[in-house]
Amino acid sequence: SLFFVMKPHVVVAGGGPAGLLTALLLGARSVPTTVIEPTLSEEWSSRSYCINLNERGIAALEAAGVLDAVKAAALERNAVVIHRAGGSEAVMPKSTQNLGLSRPALVDCLMQRVALCPHITLSRGVSVVNVGYDAAADGDLLRPPARGPVRVGLDD
Repeated sequence: SLFFVMKPHVVVAGGGPAGLLTALLLGARSVPTTVIEPTLSEEWSSRSYCINLNERGIAALEAAGVLDAVKAAALERNAVVIHRAGGSEAVMPKSTQNLGLSRPALVDCLMQRVALCPHITLSRGVSVVNVGYDAAADGDLLRPPARGPVRVGLDD
């Protein structure tokens, strides 16, 4: 007998680093994914802190096919330097090297890869208002553009 496995359409709420990486990992498995992001562009962000990637983060970026781009944009982080009020410094070496880069730089690397993935749709200017069952939607969980039986909510 034949049996078919249907892949769900996944809706990811949030187009930041975690949402885009999730979409890329799903896209690498040919899972149709829609990322919805309320901001119209990533040009400016109040989240300009450094994101430090450890071994697990680096492995996830490699699995998503974006590690080379991230390495080109990042700096190796092999120590933590603390600047004291009196002007002296304390250097704490890291036992394993990590990568560090700004949030906008990481998002840019991820967005470049998202643009190449045929299984990912990015909808900007769209936000989640409510998540729940809508009986008037003929059994669908959500109305377009965020229709899908699987939803992932991320806030990074």
